[in-house]
Amino acid sequence: MDDLTREKLLRRTFNLARLAKNRGNGAFGAILARGSTVLFEGENTVTEGKGDLTCHAEMNVLREASQIYEKADFSEFTLYCSTEPCAMCAGAAFYCGVGSIVYGFGAADYAHQKGGGLSMGCRRVFESGEGRSVEVVGPLLEEEAAAVHQ
Repeated sequence: MDDLTREKLLRRTFNLARLAKNRGNGAFGAILARGSTVLFEGENTVTEGKGDLTCHAEMNVLREASQIYEKADFSEFTLYCSTEPCAMCAGAAFYCGVGSIVYGFGAADYAHQKGGGLSMGCRRVFESGEGRSVEVVGPLLEEEAAAVHQ
């Protein structure tokens, strides 16, 4: 994957995150792609208070994709995330068989900026897994990614 395509797709997750924020949800977006082809995109649909608190952008995309694709297909997919996936989303990506993750804003920086949250990065989740590896690229375009949360 060339850097321009990677950056284009990552910036698209920032736009999805802005949409989520404008709807009153957490500012997170995700895209599942095969090469430069976007298969699914989603935004965070978690609102503060009642509702399904697991509806992170990554979870929404992975749930949708798993209804259509088999686990073996996911090894060819890249999950683009506006912010580094949390432990829940990283675990879901691992169990779905996602081949690689590309993210903008780092989890530790996000937790520090927001004054709380899990600062554990997705690499730690993947390092604890056995039987397969997940390529991780990020943080990228950090200033742009951080600006979405301000």
